[in-house]
Amino acid sequence: MAEITADFIELALFFVGLYYVAVGVFSFFTKHNISRSEDEFRYGSFAVVIPAHDEEPVIVQSVTSVFKADYPQDKIKVFVVADGCSDGTAYAAEKAGAEVIVKNGRAEGKSAALKA
Repeated sequence: MAEITADFIELALFFVGLYYVAVGVFSFFTKHNISRSEDEFRYGSFAVVIPAHDEEPVIVQSVTSVFKADYPQDKIKVFVVADGCSDGTAYAAEKAGAEVIVKNGRAEGKSAALKA
């Protein structure tokens, strides 16, 4: 009985493998109608999250340094999590071009701000 079960599993795995080989071979012969530009393939979008607590003097420099990257600006998003700030961190980050998430209350640290 165990030998029959092993043969059945082996046969099933053979057909699964054969399926993937066939898909791989046929993918070389099909035409792909892709209407995206070459830049869309080269550059993916990404987001930078900056947790901040009372960092008004340095937050503008942090946000602008991300935007200075040699990368298409429409593919970059910067989020600043203002964690219980008592200064103008949120306002300064927003003026620098970041999207600001204000977390009111007691500052609980960087990891808690990232969970927000």
